[in-house]
Formats: sequence, C-alpha cells, structure tokens
Amino acid sequence: MKVLEHVESEARKAGVLPSSPLPSTVNTIKENIIHHLLSFQGRDPERSGAPDVYKALAYTMRDLMVQKWISTQKTFYAKEKKRVYYLSLEFLIGRSLGSSMINLGILEDVRQAVEELGFELSEIRNQEEDAALGNGGLGRLAACFMDSIATLKIPAYGYGIRYEYGLFFQQLIDGYQVEGPDNWLRNGTPWEFERQMPIFKVQFFGSVTGYMDEKGRYRAKWINTKDVMAKASDIMVPGYKNDHVINMRLWSAHASRELDLTDFGRGDYIKAVESKVSSETISKVLYPPDHNYAGQELRLKQQYFFVAATFQDIMRRYKKKHQTFDKFADLVAVQLNDTHPAIAIPELMRMLLDIEGLGWEEAWAICVNTFGFTNHTLMP
Repeated sequence: MKVLEHVESEARKAGVLPSSPLPSTVNTIKENIIHHLLSFQGRDPERSGAPDVYKALAYTMRDLMVQKWISTQKTFYAKEKKRVYYLSLEFLIGRSLGSSMINLGILEDVRQAVEELGFELSEIRNQEEDAALGNGGLGRLAACFMDSIATLKIPAYGYGIRYEYGLFFQQLIDGYQVEGPDNWLRNGTPWEFERQMPIFKVQFFGSVTGYMDEKGRYRAKWINTKDVMAKASDIMVPGYKNDHVINMRLWSAHASRELDLTDFGRGDYIKAVESKVSSETISKVLYPPDHNYAGQELRLKQQYFFVAATFQDIMRRYKKKHQTFDKFADLVAVQLNDTHPAIAIPELMRMLLDIEGLGWEEAWAICVNTFGFTNHTLMP
C-alpha cells in the first residue's frame, strides 16, 4: 500500500493525476467534455453530434464519481464496520446521467456547459439507453435501496448480473406485441468499469467425493465440474450531495475455454465454440422462459452463478484482514432481494464446510446471523 501511495503522490506532483477531486464548475465540465471527445472517442469537438457529447459527458460524470468512490472505499477500509451486501437478480436503475447530475449537485452547471457547446441538455439526455438490468417493482426497489444506502453513507455493495439483452424490447405491429432483444449495450456503456480482476470460477454439474480431513472429520469435495468464469463490471452509485459513492458489481459469464482448437482444426466450427456459447448464455437475458426444462435449468444456473461469484468476492474482501470466521457475521450482512438469491444460504454453508473446514454448527450459526430477506410475494 505504501508503494502505491508513493506512486499516486508522485503522479499528482507530475500532473498525471489531479491534486484534488475534479472541480465541477461550468468551465471545467466543458473542458472535460472536450477532453473526452478528443482522447476517448477521437472526435473533433467542432464536428461532434449529440451521441458523442452524451458519451463524453457521461465519462465526465464518471470521473467525478470514481474519485469520490475511491475516497469512500478508503473510509470503509479504515473503519472496520459491518458491510451490507445487497443481492438482487434485478436493478432497474433506468438512465444514469440525470440521477448522477442531480445527486452530485451539478445539474445547472452541466446544463450551462452543454449549452455553451451548442446543445440542449434534454437532447443529450435522450441519447442514453435505459440500462436493461431489471424489469419491475423488484428491480426498482433494488435501485432505490442502492440510492438510499449511498445517501445514508452505509458501507454497502450491490451484486447482480450484467445482462447483455435484458428482458425484451417491445414493438407493436398490427396491434400485437412483438418481442425482440433489448440490445442496450450495442454501443457499450460509459457508466461501467470493466474489471480484469477479480475473476472467479463458478462450478456446475460434476460429482461429490468424500474424504476424512486431518482432524478425522468427514469432508466433501466437488469434482469433474463444468466451469464458467465470472467477470465483474462496476457501476457507480452516488449519494445525494454527500460525496459518498458506492458501487453495484455486476457479473458477466465467460467460458473457461472459449475455443477448442482441436475441433476447429477438424472443421467442426460449431462445436469449437460450443463451450463459449453455453457459458455466455447465463448472462444473456433476464428471466429466460421457464416453460421447458432448458429454461428452468438456465434460471437456476443464473441464480447460482451470481451468488457463487458474489460470495467468492465477499470472502476475498473479508480474508484480507481476517484468518478466522469468528467475526464474519459481525462484519458481513447479506440482504437477499426475494427468492432468486436464496441459494446463497446453502452456498455459504458449502464454502464454510467444504472449503474453510468449519463444523456444521459453527457454519450454521454464521449463516443465521449473516442473512436477511426481503419478500415481494405472498409465501405459504
């Protein structure tokens, strides 16, 4: 850490990094929009259109948020408090530009900066695609919770899936609904940070074998699995005018082996990419149809995929400072948004028993004191 702090300090002295959080005056906002047009998009500011300016403005907002996010994370680590992990299959966040400007308290400054560049802010805001990460009340509640958590300065993280196509794109043709893929990521999204690390292996299928550990206790080992890699993307969530920024971490599914060169060399090109297609299907759409076995299996895989990746991330963060699990429930609170992530409870038990070597009673006590549950439907 000291080495990184020294490098950061030297970078600030050299002018590579700003000495303090980016100011948000009209002129600096305008300068940053122009900078992102040139450096991030390779566009001539004098010939840029509304889509270009939207993306440059979004990057400017993200720059402001990420510095506050880094400061927030440092505060989290300096003060060892309980952290909330909010697990939801949906986050209906809508469009990020408007909410970020309002929460950062710079809406009017941005409006003036955009107008000085020759555009109306309403025109720029209309360039943004709705993030296809949720569908209904469950997802909207999750997004509102994240907004409130950030505003209340609660140490927290949201976890979900980065859907490539969301639920569906609705068209009305001759009075009938026609459903198509919601390709909201066709031009990418400027709001996320795609993380190269951490990346986690999520196991499916296979079998279980038993063995006795060094203490003479029976243990189970999961073998011969089909593995999918979980890759993280972070989206910033700013609190309302309080310099506190948290993040949602969304997982996308990737193949552990994207191309089988043996099959490719034999001319079997479809089979060569079969693993890639099968793995990436997990994070393609929200709520795949479940009227058949394949759809039911895919839904279960989605739920386990994001839960398993999330708990590997929670464990990674917890074990930075702790070698035992006696403080786990004091420092980790996991809130399950409806039944979709409920598989998190047996997954944490599995990790504590089979990987960390805890006894059943100790592991169960940790689970009982770790989880909370939000119900959205009537339960028997």
